[in-house]
Amino acid sequence: MPPTIQLGRKVWTTPFSQTTLVCPPGAEGYTKDRGCSIGALPQYIVNATTDQQVATALRWATERNIRIVVKGTGHDLSGRSTGAYSLSIWTHNFKHVEHQPKWLLPDGSGTADVVICGSGNTWGSVYNAVHAMNRSVVGGEDATVGLGGLIQNGGHGLLSSHYGLASDQVYQVTVITADGRRLVANHKHNVDIFWAVRGAGGGQFGVITEFVLKTHPVPTNVITGGFYFYQDSPGVAASVGLVGFNTTTEAMDRKVQKMISSFANVSSENVLKVVNQTSEAYGYWAYTKPNFLSSASCGSSSLMSSRLLGRRELSDISMTDLAIYLRQASTSQSGTGSMLLFGLQGGPGPANTPQKMRGSVLPAWRSAYLHAMSYGASLNATADSRGAASIWSSLVRGEFGTRLEELGTKNRLLHE
Repeated sequence: MPPTIQLGRKVWTTPFSQTTLVCPPGAEGYTKDRGCSIGALPQYIVNATTDQQVATALRWATERNIRIVVKGTGHDLSGRSTGAYSLSIWTHNFKHVEHQPKWLLPDGSGTADVVICGSGNTWGSVYNAVHAMNRSVVGGEDATVGLGGLIQNGGHGLLSSHYGLASDQVYQVTVITADGRRLVANHKHNVDIFWAVRGAGGGQFGVITEFVLKTHPVPTNVITGGFYFYQDSPGVAASVGLVGFNTTTEAMDRKVQKMISSFANVSSENVLKVVNQTSEAYGYWAYTKPNFLSSASCGSSSLMSSRLLGRRELSDISMTDLAIYLRQASTSQSGTGSMLLFGLQGGPGPANTPQKMRGSVLPAWRSAYLHAMSYGASLNATADSRGAASIWSSLVRGEFGTRLEELGTKNRLLHE
């Protein structure tokens, strides 16, 4: 007989990693008159430990037309790991990690050095495991983020500019579909769903319980360098930080000096002050060793808008137009200042990923140089939640979204 799963009503919880109407006194977003409510949290929760339990839960919800949400670690910025009136399937018990240095590729093209991981692992636990194997994998930088959501949304990290996105590293998945079927998907079997789960979003096509991921040699070192510039009077200020692998401090210094020289060519010295930062060398593990307390803060609220920017958006337009767009995008809603964050996760890694390994991830990643995020919008965390959606829509889809829209109309990115 199949195992019995108790599907109990959820009546009270305070998961600080999620946005919810259930909020204890003193926490950001608490309102005295709001009272205790289940809010946007699920009505039912399955703490699954086997594929069969996941399949049973999915069939149960499908037969009753109950919304299904999947939760690994609950880091989803868009709140997709929770949902009102839903059945929540937890995957955090799927934590196995196995190294297979000569795993047979399903299409018969040879073998690969892989790590087989349960989807409930965090990146920190996987990094610790592959370090003991003397290998590395492409994943996120926050140790507490889980594999499932990050990989299925593309996923970028320190090694992405060298090897591509996290979703580009997947050779195979085990996925449970909404009708309770357990499928092994790869380049030979169930190729349609295999393509879909590599980039189009977590929890959209089924519940993934296992990934087979490509591993890479451990970099010999990590070299950091950079510079920052500012104006004496109120205005723009920026910090440029670079991270390189398998290189030298001398090579990093030459790269930084070349960038600083380009600033001198477009700005007089009395307008921008440029300060060089000393390059430093680290061992790879010393620099990347997971810190599980790095995201210890919780309950914060913010709004952001982001775009992927490549040659078309940065180089194939006039410097005047580019300056206007960036100035508009960095103007805050309140007028007190804002931040534009540019990540260099694009480049050769995503661009050179073989077509077969690309999956359904946003195609703009293949031509992007920069991942630009704007943090200029204000948010009242204690406002009536009934108006929160319209405020978010008007800001991100309106004023701030439009500014970045002009830079990258086809390069929108939904954060994992």
